[in-house]
Amino acid sequence: MNNLNENVAHLSWCALVALHINNTQSPSQNAAQEDLFLLRWLIQAQRQKRFSREVADSLNDMITFSRQLSRTIRIKRHLLTLWNEYSRLNTEKFCRSECQADI
Repeated sequence: MNNLNENVAHLSWCALVALHINNTQSPSQNAAQEDLFLLRWLIQAQRQKRFSREVADSLNDMITFSRQLSRTIRIKRHLLTLWNEYSRLNTEKFCRSECQADI
């Protein structure tokens, strides 16, 4: 697991938490409104340089991807995929190291 994957996963997690907080304040959001919120959040994160330089290219790719495909691909689904993939790989790595320690 490299540092870039960890930072991109952290970016995804932060965006999903921001969306969740927004949804608790405005519960009647549909998927299009969620995509708009996430796109704006990603753009603001890029402008404010909230994340490390390592993530800058990935963040820019997410914004471009979101603008181009927002009607067919949901941003939330993409972020969840990134986070879940990182979590799965990290869990497998942890399990392998625990199994080796037991032997």
